[in-house]
Amino acid sequence: MTNRRATTRTRCGTGDHPHPGASIFGEVEIREGKRDCVDMGNGRLPSQRGARMFHIAFINGTPVNLGYSQVDDGYALELTGHNSFRYGGPGTC
Repeated sequence: MTNRRATTRTRCGTGDHPHPGASIFGEVEIREGKRDCVDMGNGRLPSQRGARMFHIAFINGTPVNLGYSQVDDGYALELTGHNSFRYGGPGTC
């Protein structure tokens, strides 16, 4: 049996250049043949006050400028500032 992972991934960057080692993400695992009824974050979409991460910073580093690269069906990510975002969702049920 194989499993599939649904991922919402956000990358931290400095200015317009992504930082190669900084990645923040939410992830759920879905068993093969099962419905995608797995909550990510608090189970709410960003527009419904989904889970949030904020005040993201590099310690003693340059300012953070977030960007995101992937959002799977049933989940969403919304940047709410240069160093904050909301994410999550109920899956595709």
